[in-house]
Amino acid sequence: MNENIIGKRRSRIEIIADILMHSQNPAKKTHIMYRCSLSFGQLKSYLRLLRLKALIQRRENSGTVTYQITEKGQTFLRKYISVLRLLQP
Repeated sequence: MNENIIGKRRSRIEIIADILMHSQNPAKKTHIMYRCSLSFGQLKSYLRLLRLKALIQRRENSGTVTYQITEKGQTFLRKYISVLRLLQP
């Protein structure tokens, strides 16, 4: 999503947007973790926050747990992308 300069640390907002972007389709924790380059501990912390804020939902189907962005999460992501576009040179 963002083109970070090598070595630049991502902000919390960038990480949240990245997780939401990669959970537009139902995704397992490990898939989100690898796609977003997070440790398992970091991912658990972010997923807890995102679920608390109703930006992502946990689904269980036949013993498989996946996470998917909510409508509120989609709204957040659209607004985040709009702000990024406004800030582009």
